[in-house]
Amino acid sequence: METWWEGLGLLGQVFVLIATPATVVLIIQLILSVLGIGGGAEAADGADGLDGADGLDGADGLDGMDGLDGADGADADIPGIYGDGDISSPEPGIGNTDAGLRLFTLRGIVAFFAVGGWAGAVAAERGLSPVVSSLIAFGAGAAALVLIALLFRGLMKLQSDGTADIRNAIGVSGVVYLTIPALRKGSGKVNIMLQDSYTELQAVTDEQEELPSGSEITVVGLSGSDTVVVKRK
Repeated sequence: METWWEGLGLLGQVFVLIATPATVVLIIQLILSVLGIGGGAEAADGADGLDGADGLDGADGLDGMDGLDGADGADADIPGIYGDGDISSPEPGIGNTDAGLRLFTLRGIVAFFAVGGWAGAVAAERGLSPVVSSLIAFGAGAAALVLIALLFRGLMKLQSDGTADIRNAIGVSGVVYLTIPALRKGSGKVNIMLQDSYTELQAVTDEQEELPSGSEITVVGLSGSDTVVVKRK
């Protein structure tokens, strides 16, 4: 080991010192992803880029778009899908995902240093010049950066394809989980079966009386991008 370290030279040793901690972090990230921990922290890493902060909560501003809100600012009840049954309105799914190519994510940067560092160390160990070794390190790191971005864009597309569409909740029966105030004076939560999955959704009602926990309800419309309108069953 000592002989190998000495044979690296100063540049190779620098590359190893860069690559080693980056590799450890990369392995930890991989383990956490496999265990399902911290997937939302990066999700395309939000500002970093796989829970994408840009996508999983739906497109920003849907609540305020024409046709979704009443003229007085209250959410419009949607008897069909939107307003007068216009299905051409923006799709409000529970998670529209921004599948853009995000290069500079936390995982991507870590991969850049890990792969680039080891590539540079190998090049230096083989006696290549500092300039050539550095170019190889940069090229390998850049390739890893792009591959990570492509991988997570693919994962985001898969996640988007499997995302439940809140419009499918219309007509579905369920149970109130958190009390829903009357006349849309606040929101509560309901549990329903949506696309073969037990789902919890935010809900409002136009009923004259509040719907307490445990009440059976039916979804009759949508209010914004992530809220359903329900009535007592």
